[in-house]
Amino acid sequence: MSALHKETGNARKIILVGCPNVGKSVVFNSLTGAYATVSNYPGTSVEVARGHCQIAGEHYQVLDTPGMYSLLPITEEERVGRRILFEEDPHVVIHVVDARNLERMLPMTIQLVEAGLPVLLLINIIDEAERVGMHIDTVLLDEKLGIPVVAAAIGRKRGLGELRQAIAGYQPQRATFAYAADLEKDILRIAVLMRGEYRLERRSLALLLMQRDEELQERVRTVEGENVAAVEAMVNDVVFERRVDLHLRISLERKRICKGLLDGWSRSGRASGRRSPNACRP
Repeated sequence: MSALHKETGNARKIILVGCPNVGKSVVFNSLTGAYATVSNYPGTSVEVARGHCQIAGEHYQVLDTPGMYSLLPITEEERVGRRILFEEDPHVVIHVVDARNLERMLPMTIQLVEAGLPVLLLINIIDEAERVGMHIDTVLLDEKLGIPVVAAAIGRKRGLGELRQAIAGYQPQRATFAYAADLEKDILRIAVLMRGEYRLERRSLALLLMQRDEELQERVRTVEGENVAAVEAMVNDVVFERRVDLHLRISLERKRICKGLLDGWSRSGRASGRRSPNACRP
């Protein structure tokens, strides 16, 4: 057994997340090399790859989660991906996105950040984006998001050194993105009632409850105990008072936030009408 595997129990965890076809597996293989196993996540039939690496003298365990588009799960793969975020204790969560579809994928980055997770944004396939005339100001995006942003083409080994350096030097940060005033009021009404201990921020949980996340509702019932009645009553009040599709409203708000975050980067006329066939769902 290698020294790297002997240290697994004390290894910090790196969790890779992102929708399909963004190069997550390439990132995983580039970090872990031959140190990888694939097995079903406990209690599910969904496969999760685990590997190991060493960065700046520190041992890390790397988890490559199933493809997910949002923290609000629809598929079993997405439920497993979110469960990993709930149950594991990551040193860093690397959100891998396709540079050609950054605007469509950034809403999930927002969700990960507002959940209080230690997020690093990896803008992958940057070479293809540049080939169609796109330019992304990663320094400006880093400042606006409040998290490290690395541009890379990992398949070509471009940016791999910068990624490893960002992992080694990662410092947890907190950022808050403002929704419309009426939504902010409703988020607060729910979040302040939650008394239990959660891995994710209550603000993020309130937003998911407002979108009728059934799996989270069950978790809240378990964690809150006798207090759950007050939380559920407030969620029901918010949903009833709104009488609108809150999922759509929240999604549109995140898109508005993302448009503001992306002010400052530009793309050429050739790129403006181009959409990759691998784009994530809205």
